[in-house]
Formats: sequence, structure tokens, C-alpha cells
Amino acid sequence: KVGETKVSGNAIILIDASGSMGSGNRAQDASNAAVVFSEIFRSIGIKYEVVDFNTHYGTTMRVRKAFGSAGTSTLDKATIAAPFTGWNNSDGYAVQWCLDRLAQMDGSRLLIVISDGQPAGESPDGLSSDEHLRQVTNGATKKIGLIGIGIAGQDTSNYYPHAVTINDESQIAKEAMPILRPLLRKIVPRA
Repeated sequence: KVGETKVSGNAIILIDASGSMGSGNRAQDASNAAVVFSEIFRSIGIKYEVVDFNTHYGTTMRVRKAFGSAGTSTLDKATIAAPFTGWNNSDGYAVQWCLDRLAQMDGSRLLIVISDGQPAGESPDGLSSDEHLRQVTNGATKKIGLIGIGIAGQDTSNYYPHAVTINDESQIAKEAMPILRPLLRKIVPRA
């Protein structure tokens, strides 16, 4: 078709599924936020994956929607929207897993981390969980866009170069789009 452009981008939506996310509506708000980002990425043609993580005797990465699946079925959407909570959150390990995964992909790359704040859990010897996450995000390649979405009013700007704070998923468009829009412009070519 005339005027059709090809989008070459990959994104991972990473959800903190630690025990603190069980407080109030945090897990549900994070899942709903992932649904919103999923719809945005699907509508503009960006390949995406939705993963949650928690830490208890190691960091567990649970894929809610894999890169290869369409994400359009009722089951896909229900799996993305299903809240889950576990134990601790060693964000540094989970973020590094996502960054390593994205680094192997072509095109523009984006990682969105949805969390209720501070990491707590295992970290490499000599580093606190906070220091480990800062080390990982500071060492992230500039070729991967990195955004922290702090839910339940939690500030994630200490860890992520681009960060917004929301109280519930209804604020995503208002708060996250001003940061997401310039990163998406790099991914989505103009016709």
C-alpha cells in the first residue's frame, strides 16, 4: 500500500510481582497498566512480551504473553490482566534478563518496568538490591529505551532514566505518554 511504513521495534513490559504488590490494588493496577501498553504496542505494530518476576530462592521470570503470540485472544488478554504476587523483588536480576533479551533483537527496543518502588531481595555479593538495580540501569545500552512506571504513588526515578508515578492505571495516558511518545517516535517512522 502507498504510504505504508514498517515498524521495527520490540518491547518488554516487566511487572514487579513481589509480595508488596498484594497490598491494595497494586497487582491489579500493574496488570491493567500492562494491558494498556499491550494495546498501544499491538496497535502500532511493535512486537512485545509481558513478563512478571518475583524472587524467592532465585528470581522467577513468568511470561504472561510471549513475543511470538498474537496477544489478541480472550485468553491472551486475560493472562496479561491476571494479577499475581509472590515474594521479594530482585529487580536488578529481572531487568538485566530483559535487557539481555532485548539486546539480541533487531530494531528499536524498549523496556517498561511497572513497580511499586524499591527493590528487596537477593543481589550480588557486596551490593544492596538498590545498588544492583542502579548498576544494571546505569550500564544499560543507550540503544534500549528504559522507563520505570511507579504505581501506587511510588517514585522509581532513582532507578530509571525515564520515570513516571501513577496512583492507578487511569493515569497512564496522562503521565506516561509524554515520556513514551518521544521514544516511540524513534521506533515508528513517520509516513
